[in-house]
Amino acid sequence: MPQINFEILGRKLVNKYPTIAKELIEYPKIYDLKLLPQIKETILTHPRLSNKTATEKKEYFVAVALILYDPDHLAGYKKIRTGLRREISTLFNCSPTLISNLSKKVTILLSIYKFFKADVNYFADMISKEFANVNE
Repeated sequence: MPQINFEILGRKLVNKYPTIAKELIEYPKIYDLKLLPQIKETILTHPRLSNKTATEKKEYFVAVALILYDPDHLAGYKKIRTGLRREISTLFNCSPTLISNLSKKVTILLSIYKFFKADVNYFADMISKEFANVNE
């Protein structure tokens, strides 16, 4: 069986069936990077994570930020959105390389651990509802 070129397949899908393509594409739920400090505060101080270490909380935050700001990165389609990695590294006073490594790690955690994925989806839903009017 020949190997599928998903980029070409995607372009053909968009041209032939635009409504289906629109449903399949995952758009960022939040665009404004200036909301990251508020999102960080919401996640890190939430009682649901009270028994987690600082590193684990950082992993949760990075996973939620990627779901909200760059869902295509989690799917493995592209690099982290321009500016997002830098903003997150500034928030945690660490190198952008650490954020890249964390993004790889949380991608694996999301695919392996149901509890991690459930918690991250809980926070992503909560935050996207809380900041829903910001994108409008």
